[in-house]
Amino acid sequence: MLASIGSTIAGMAHEVKTPLGYIRGLAELIKEDLPEDAPQQKYVATIVESIDRLNLMVEDILSLASVKVDLSTTHDAADLVRESIVYVREMAREKELNLVEDYSQTHPPIRADRQKLVESFINILRNACEAAPRAAALNIRIKAVTLGHSSDTEQETLMIEFHNEGSYIPQEKLFTPFFTTKKRGTGLGLAISKQIIEAHGGAVQVESDPASGTLFRVLLPGKSASTSPIPAESIVR
Repeated sequence: MLASIGSTIAGMAHEVKTPLGYIRGLAELIKEDLPEDAPQQKYVATIVESIDRLNLMVEDILSLASVKVDLSTTHDAADLVRESIVYVREMAREKELNLVEDYSQTHPPIRADRQKLVESFINILRNACEAAPRAAALNIRIKAVTLGHSSDTEQETLMIEFHNEGSYIPQEKLFTPFFTTKKRGTGLGLAISKQIIEAHGGAVQVESDPASGTLFRVLLPGKSASTSPIPAESIVR
């Protein structure tokens, strides 16, 4: 998908990496000057981790064609979603959004690249917070589902739904790089999220209606599922 971006974005990404390196270096110097038990240590650690996450995103853009993920470790998706929520909680608070989390106790673990999948969820959550009207509900749901209509298409699948009330997104250019309706947006967030999820063998489905809002449905194969990627048109039952 990102192959069409070309050399222009590659040059932009290179320019971004240089100041990120400076910021990370300064954060490390601040960390060294602080006592080990200083409460500010956790803030510096968050800055460094956030810069590392930005650098990973820049590397994904520089690859232009594909995102490489490390699927050697197993994770509970609820932990990754909770980690993602930390990065948008202040935005949700400022808009008085009601975050409702509903995580099934029996959902399957997944093989995932933690940092990249968290980045994907952050992009989806940030988009939901920005699109939702003030005081709306933002519902996050995790559960195990079965795909298809016959036993030969069944596999262990995890579904994560992000549903924000009161917003509508035209779907024609939803995942097109650089397409955005925001004044300060880049149009890369959702495109990269979709690419990361597909690199995990998953799929993203979107339903949007002016009356009920917008639903992002992420489907990911469970740890013991087959290696075949999940088709985007899969039917959840």
